[in-house]
Amino acid sequence: MSYAIIKSGGKQHRVAIGDLIDVELIPVELGEAVEFNEVLFIQNETNSLIGSPFVNGYVVKGELVDFVAGPKIHSVKYKVRKRSYKKWGHRQHYSRVKITAIAPVA
Repeated sequence: MSYAIIKSGGKQHRVAIGDLIDVELIPVELGEAVEFNEVLFIQNETNSLIGSPFVNGYVVKGELVDFVAGPKIHSVKYKVRKRSYKKWGHRQHYSRVKITAIAPVA
């Protein structure tokens, strides 16, 4: 089983072929191909490739499947002596990508 560790949006993801991952929003239309050039590590059946900082000559390819929203996060600011509070929430949006290939650059 081969896998790779890629960097996208300031975060690192461990991916294999066929995986679905949620990454920060990518300005691409649904169904279009996505390439991740920042590959940090590759594990094949025979050997491992460690980048410094990136592995040269490899790319991870995927397909944009959907746009999704993460869980809602609530937060409250409370002022004790004023007896007032402010409540707000945030919901982060992500792009869902299906990994199709881990291959050397052609």
